Amino acid sequence: MTGAFAIPVAAAGRYRLRTEHVAYRPVVTRPFTVAFGDIVEVKIRVSRRTFDLEPLVVVGRRTVDVPYLRDYYDRVEIHRKAGRGRILTREELERLEGFTVRDVLRRERPFKDRRGRTCTPVFYWNGFAVEAEHIPVSNVEGIELYRSRENMTFYNGRGCGVVLVWNRPLREGEGRPHLAGQGPGRDVFRLGYGVGVSNPGTDVLSLNAMLEAEFMPI
Repeated sequence: MTGAFAIPVAAAGRYRLRTEHVAYRPVVTRPFTVAFGDIVEVKIRVSRRTFDLEPLVVVGRRTVDVPYLRDYYDRVEIHRKAGRGRILTREELERLEGFTVRDVLRRERPFKDRRGRTCTPVFYWNGFAVEAEHIPVSNVEGIELYRSRENMTFYNGRGCGVVLVWNRPLREGEGRPHLAGQGPGRDVFRLGYGVGVSNPGTDVLSLNAMLEAEFMPI
């Protein structure tokens, strides 16, 4: 840091000059005398100041460009600003205590029909009408709750509302989603109806109703 400054003094006398700068250490000069009419040159050398900062960790989550999720991500922004519907993002789901979609919905107020009676909404899994209540939350990217005609694309006409569940895409370096369940002497998993469901490396046991899969030794 270099430069020259002209500083007038109010009266003759002895002075010290003190400098401060956020990036440099403070400096106080030795005393010097300024007589009436004199011009005194004072040289100051400053050294950089160092700061010990706490470690800063920046965590970011990259959004995978998956075609079936593009509209969902758009709705997350639009509907939140407009106050329409209820959207549970992946970050919110990770904070909630719940293993399946059904567990999460128990924390929400119940769906009711036009007469005010409690009813069961229609579930959509990646855009397909399926029984999605038993899907593990660890496999879910987001859940949208619509209690009326707020989302006409999926409106069922019964007046009970809809629940849209979106599959969590695998990120780079991730393995298959963790699926939980049990069977007699083997790990059998209930995934949902066999519409658009594909899990390489599994033996599909049933495709007609609830899709089940068994992990086979390799």
